[in-house]
Amino acid sequence: MISQQLIGYIKQQLEKGTSIDKTRRLLLDTGWTEEELDEAYMAAQNPDYIPPEKEKVRILGSMELLRQALKIYGNRFWPILGLFFLPIAVVLVCCLVLGVAYTVSPFPLEWKIIGAAAIILISIFAQSWAQIALICVIKGIQRKVEAEEALQIALPKIFSFWWVLLLSWLITIGGMLLFVIPGIIFSFWIMFAVYVLLNENINGINALLKSKTYMQGQMFNAGVKLFFACLVYLLALIPFFISVKAFSILSGEATVSGIAASIAIFILSQLFSLPLLTAYFFLFYKNLKEIKGNIGIDPAGNGWLIFAEIVGILAVPTAIFISAAIAVNTAANKPAEAPAVNNETVKNYTRMLKTTAMVYRNSNFSYAGLEKNIEYSNICAEIAVNGSLCQAQISDKKYCIRTKMAGEEYYCVDSGGYSGDTDKEHCTSDKPYCSE
Repeated sequence: MISQQLIGYIKQQLEKGTSIDKTRRLLLDTGWTEEELDEAYMAAQNPDYIPPEKEKVRILGSMELLRQALKIYGNRFWPILGLFFLPIAVVLVCCLVLGVAYTVSPFPLEWKIIGAAAIILISIFAQSWAQIALICVIKGIQRKVEAEEALQIALPKIFSFWWVLLLSWLITIGGMLLFVIPGIIFSFWIMFAVYVLLNENINGINALLKSKTYMQGQMFNAGVKLFFACLVYLLALIPFFISVKAFSILSGEATVSGIAASIAIFILSQLFSLPLLTAYFFLFYKNLKEIKGNIGIDPAGNGWLIFAEIVGILAVPTAIFISAAIAVNTAANKPAEAPAVNNETVKNYTRMLKTTAMVYRNSNFSYAGLEKNIEYSNICAEIAVNGSLCQAQISDKKYCIRTKMAGEEYYCVDSGGYSGDTDKEHCTSDKPYCSE
């Protein structure tokens, strides 16, 4: 409800010649709503103005909220379109600039990593800025806040926006670690924290606590609204799923044009669903705010949120430490990969085996037991170091030794004087000698 102090302040600013837009922006930032300011300006400009009796506020259904959200989307389509594509355009320009820079002049790996990290940070900043501006456009529907003005309003609120999101994230994680159910409850409690920040200028943990106050007694209602919103989002994705399936059937495999078309359809589905659902949840928040009226922050249950936040803060470094320990342990226990075969070296060692076999027979009058000879074993060990293994068929009077090259090639030596490439069937029980 508007107060005489508000009406008096507006009259004072009108007499000073202060622009209405400037005064409205200031008052909106202090927590007054568009409807309250409209009524206050009517009272300030018309002494005989009698405010209409307000109907009792009722809880709006999901379809009614969606219809109102669609109306906002249609009336403010062009600002919404510009704000949706703003972060996409920013990221594309950054990638283009870095791509040209890397092409013109080579950069070391560390600079490329820094460039990639910079693009990620810029994209987060641009996405947050556009998201805040989108909410400003939605909540400023009556006086039609344009994209440029919304961006000006949004810029100084980015760090407060991040702070509220960080607190929400920590509380949700902490609640999930407290056996899941508290995390679900807490996520419902704080679902309007961003709207409270941007519409009522309440920052930090107080934004989350005020959101919880609005949600008291509304958990089932919120669950129904959230389920309906998920259905709307999935329906918006149907064209994307159809396109992916259709392109795979028509082409038989993923093609560049098919992937590009699917990405374009996905972006269009997000353009429809994300701003629409942002308006949907803002209207839900606004409806609960009107039902609750001008209420303060209810301290009941606040200790649980703070406790969950502490658990979330402790969980982040713990998770990082555990992940690092698992990664180090996995790397330490990972079996070493076999080295690539060095063909020429393996061939030379294989020919050395031929010489070793000849010397062994001259000393022992037989090839039997050759594989147990120390020099033979040492050469086979060197062959293994170079990525291959000795495979041999040895009898009293004959021998066949084969080693594998890169790919499907083999190198073979035998007692018949053969040395060279051969197929994989030699030095086996069926074909025990290379020269056969």
